[in-house]
Amino acid sequence: MTPFSQLQNRDKGGATARDCAANNTDFRNFAFEVQMTLISGDYAGIIFCNATTDRYYLFRIGVDGSYSLLLMSQTNSDGVPLATGSVSVNLSQPNLIAAVVNGGSIGLYMNRQLIRSVNDSTYSHGHIAVFSWNATGTAAQAVFRNAKVWAL
Repeated sequence: MTPFSQLQNRDKGGATARDCAANNTDFRNFAFEVQMTLISGDYAGIIFCNATTDRYYLFRIGVDGSYSLLLMSQTNSDGVPLATGSVSVNLSQPNLIAAVVNGGSIGLYMNRQLIRSVNDSTYSHGHIAVFSWNATGTAAQAVFRNAKVWAL
């Protein structure tokens, strides 16, 4: 079982993000899956390969079914899109979200279906986290259950 730290609130230009990280982990070549239900807010998702502050991959799913994989860094806090698209999903119901990271390959999954593969080796390892985000500044809430990580 991976211990997640206390929930953190981050205010970013009027938007509110909440994340919960497993800071005492360092995964390389792994699969990370979690069941998520968005209670309120615009997005929910996972963070992975977070080896240093503000440098990580962020995989988010929006209430409208849009998804994106963002390369986050200190020089671009909005993230560089590595993949975008849409899926048919109801985030108010439990859904499985996952990322499989193996070398420079990243597979993105929704309900155990591959939705996109990306090749990027900018970040190779680090801790994992879950998050919710709301553009309006009001609190975003999501429920995450049954987080699992497998070594590849």
